[in-house]
Amino acid sequence: MNQDKSKETSELDDLALPRSIIMRLVKGVLPEKSLVQKEALKAMINSATLFVSFLTSASGEIATNNNRKILMPQDVLNALDEIEYPEFSKTLKKHLEAYELALKEKRLKLPNVSDVDNRKKAKIDAHDTTPLDEEKDELEEERIAEDIAQNEVEQNIDDVEDLEEVNDTLDANAESPQIETIHLTDATGNPIEDSSESDSEESLQLNDSS
Repeated sequence: MNQDKSKETSELDDLALPRSIIMRLVKGVLPEKSLVQKEALKAMINSATLFVSFLTSASGEIATNNNRKILMPQDVLNALDEIEYPEFSKTLKKHLEAYELALKEKRLKLPNVSDVDNRKKAKIDAHDTTPLDEEKDELEEERIAEDIAQNEVEQNIDDVEDLEEVNDTLDANAESPQIETIHLTDATGNPIEDSSESDSEESLQLNDSS
């Protein structure tokens, strides 16, 4: 007997509502500066937990009788009447109406689905166009680099061609026959120094005749 009672108490503690919430409810009802003993608060917590369990069970039966697996607000209101707490039904109904009104106002403040879709589409378009712009810039940079490299190659070719022309000229000069030095002599065979061009011609003629 004691073991069964201890087991029930343990299960109830596991399902107990949060202590902080019950404490706030107690402070909201009792006058200011009221004191609550620890055992009394524990009893309130257990009572609230049992009441919620009892109300949930009654609401589930009503939903099942109506061939539904989902508990509706009206099921809870009807369950309060069945467990003989009709005075709670009116209060709970007012709270439910206030809650639904708050949800409705919250939905009105939320952006429309079309606006959200347009924003998402704009972000996607921006994300898609950014890589294209970056790719375009990279292609432009590559084109400029290729133009610069091509100009450098053409300039190098011109320099090589000029150098080849200079080398060809030097080679031509190197291959051309050297002018042989002619030693002028007189009729007796003695060299003539500081002679004029005419004297040179005469000396040549004399040598030929001899």
